[in-house]
Amino acid sequence: MSKSKISAFFSLVLVFLSGGVLGACAYRLYMVSAIVTPATVQRRPSVEEFRKRYVADLQKCANLNSDQVSQVNQVLDQIGTETKQRIAAIHDEQIARINAVLSPDQRIAYKKMRDDHDAERARRRQQQQQQSH
Repeated sequence: MSKSKISAFFSLVLVFLSGGVLGACAYRLYMVSAIVTPATVQRRPSVEEFRKRYVADLQKCANLNSDQVSQVNQVLDQIGTETKQRIAAIHDEQIARINAVLSPDQRIAYKKMRDDHDAERARRRQQQQQQSH
């Protein structure tokens, strides 16, 4: 083989190897998960914040007057109360149906599990309230 053929062969090998290394690095950079810190996590808006933004958007889009804004707020209050009542009724029915399937010992364990979940939910809610203030 002549010197120019050997040189061309090594040049091609070098180009392919450098392309492989570059591709591996690019893949690694592309696939790296974003670092999640409390500063980068977008907090979910509270019900009150969502509602204020919703009413403001409606007022802007539909050009509501103050009386209409008041009426919209009343509708949202009523629907919110009704929804909470319906959810509570569905939850109570779920508990009753599950209890109907369980033995007395299992009902005790199920009640303990629900109590533990309720306590955990209350703890998280309290943490969220402390973080928002």
